[in-house]
Amino acid sequence: MSTAFFPSQLAAVSLGLESTYGTAVSPTYSIPVSAWGPSDSHTPIGDAAWQGPPATTFGHEPGPLAGAHQLAAPVYADTVGFPLAGLLGDVTTTTGSPNTHAMSLLTTGDLQPPSYTLYGADGLDCLRYAGFRFTDCTLSGGDTGFAWTADGVSLDSTVVSAPTTNFTGLAPIPSWTGVVQLGGVTDLQTLSATVAITRSVVAQRNTDGSRVPWLQRAAEITVTGSVAVAMRDDTYRAAFVAGTPSSVDVTYSYGSGASAQQVKLHCSSVVFTKAARSYGSNWVELDLEWVADANAADAGSSGGKSPIKATVKNTVASGVYA
Repeated sequence: MSTAFFPSQLAAVSLGLESTYGTAVSPTYSIPVSAWGPSDSHTPIGDAAWQGPPATTFGHEPGPLAGAHQLAAPVYADTVGFPLAGLLGDVTTTTGSPNTHAMSLLTTGDLQPPSYTLYGADGLDCLRYAGFRFTDCTLSGGDTGFAWTADGVSLDSTVVSAPTTNFTGLAPIPSWTGVVQLGGVTDLQTLSATVAITRSVVAQRNTDGSRVPWLQRAAEITVTGSVAVAMRDDTYRAAFVAGTPSSVDVTYSYGSGASAQQVKLHCSSVVFTKAARSYGSNWVELDLEWVADANAADAGSSGGKSPIKATVKNTVASGVYA
């Protein structure tokens, strides 16, 4: 056994868009991450039938296989497009300086968002996970930075040669560039904001002799969020009590011209589910929570309704995300 140790900083995660679910492809972008937790999910099947002695099991057989992942990273205007597109599925790219990628819920065809092949190299070896799909992504901004965390599932791992990394060298979008609008009005006393997109993925398993899923199908989508503001009046709490619908925009922009970067999360129809005053700071804080409803205004090119429209501006070409 090797006595070498490999620092976590050697870990390199890369993604490539699959044209067919589960058919591995080469990566196109490396994702700068601050955390990555991969695992081959395997639950051995125990023989628990009674056989006399007071024991719980009398043997095990190999169980179904799959992959599970947790990712965390600062928001870079290019690579953050992967979890957004990977959950929503409807991506329209307008070429320009920069390119603009509008993302909404896919409502035509098989209704499925894209799948990716995920590579994770760590100095020891490289694990390749085909059929990777995001199950959730939370984007959060505040004085600690603008970052995202995500979970995903995949098929089981295969050890392969590590691909060449392809980090773009783009800097993270600074947290101070964030602007939050509630009901179309910019709130200048926003302390923090989060937007969470959740979409469970259900493994389709067949009695075909294979331990891995035949397909991992994305289910319905839910979009929620929270906003903390330094309270100046009772407007938001009153809207919560009255059940008045509103809109939410969380926009982070940086740079100008061809170097402009932007991540905008827009929900045209939200309802506040919580409005609680907090007295732990030097000012009265109002903690708002909301859930978005699917609506026609946020729909993409596939039509129908979507609970969110995400817009990402960068230099990424069309066809990379979905």
